[in-house]
Amino acid sequence: MRSGVVVVDVDSPGGEASLEVLERELGALPQTLQAATGGGGLHLVYEYPGEHLGNSVGRLPGFEPPLPRVDLRADGGSIVVAPSVHVSGRTYRWLNDRPPAPAPGWLREPPRPAPVPIPGGITGARGQHGLRPGSFAT
Repeated sequence: MRSGVVVVDVDSPGGEASLEVLERELGALPQTLQAATGGGGLHLVYEYPGEHLGNSVGRLPGFEPPLPRVDLRADGGSIVVAPSVHVSGRTYRWLNDRPPAPAPGWLREPPRPAPVPIPGGITGARGQHGLRPGSFAT
């Protein structure tokens, strides 16, 4: 079952500076559900965009420059939430009670290239290249 959310995970120290770079280039991020992490960072929780979105470390889809200490948790990913306790002894806590905002439009994986058709069909018992169907040349 899907959670219905994706999370921009801003780790401290250092993630704040990366988040500033991102917002300077693309504008302010939508106001959304936020949590303080036990490690001193921030979780920005957005609605799932409805298409596959993988996890990333130090980068966000739709934004080319690296973003040290900013990660994406999406399909197959997980986060720790309130009231969990971090190894530091600090507690994860919600900072507001807003519903998750729609994910920013740029937060998308680039489209995959169209499949390349294989020219011609397999002919004869060994195929056109002398290989049996299902075998590979090395």
